[in-house]
Amino acid sequence: MSTLTHTLIEEIKSAPEPVQREVFDFLVFLKTREQREGREDLLPLAQTA
Repeated sequence: MSTLTHTLIEEIKSAPEPVQREVFDFLVFLKTREQREGREDLLPLAQTA
């Protein structure tokens, strides 16, 4: 586990539950956005095929 991961986990553990929920929601948002952007990058290639 990287130092950053460990630090993030410790910070999240020490945060109040409402903050933990917000961090979780934001993480899910970021991961979803990244997945969508990855698919959108392939769209022009699929349209030319």
